[in-house]
Amino acid sequence: PLYHILKVKRAKFFIIYIILLFISEYFIYTYLYASSNKILGIYNLGIGVILLWLFFYKSILIKFNSVGT
Repeated sequence: PLYHILKVKRAKFFIIYIILLFISEYFIYTYLYASSNKILGIYNLGIGVILLWLFFYKSILIKFNSVGT
């Protein structure tokens, strides 16, 4: 899913899809894997956002810089 989200051209849809991805990841991880400790889902979400930024920050910046053109 992340590959297809990164291929989205419009920044507005990119933000919507990435938020939906992280929400679904949180609920799937929290309620199917670590249902006894909800804070693990928060940690997983934070790590996911950090790794997304570390590995794909150039692609994300290009997507938002090309919005006006």
